[in-house]
Amino acid sequence: MSMDDNTYNIIQELCEQGDDLTDSEQYEDAIEKYTQALNLIPEPKYYYEASTWVFTAIGDALFYLEDYNQALNMFQEALKCPNGIGNPFVLVRIGECFFEIDSLDNAKNYLLQAYMVEGEDIFENEDEKYFEVIRDLI
Repeated sequence: MSMDDNTYNIIQELCEQGDDLTDSEQYEDAIEKYTQALNLIPEPKYYYEASTWVFTAIGDALFYLEDYNQALNMFQEALKCPNGIGNPFVLVRIGECFFEIDSLDNAKNYLLQAYMVEGEDIFENEDEKYFEVIRDLI
């Protein structure tokens, strides 16, 4: 589904600002920008590709804040959006969140899915402990 160009451009700008804040580790401020962007996406949000990357961006910032339960919620919302299912980054982050909240069976499931989609490269910039969880399964 598409939205009007003006709204889409504002969403992109807010997300770019959020990305800059994330890059400088100002995660709370980044979440504020991403949330502003999310609020501009028309209902039903699940119809819009922009929702996929906004939910993912919020989840990522929450992950860095070590708020794994809320991050998990955001990544699971991203799965419901266009191109969410099968997105290796979303899958690996869901697996990492499950790992951090001690749900190892779920962690293995999602980390293995990410590996199957993207291979070992998806773990390149991640803590080695996450790949170690599935090493004996591959």
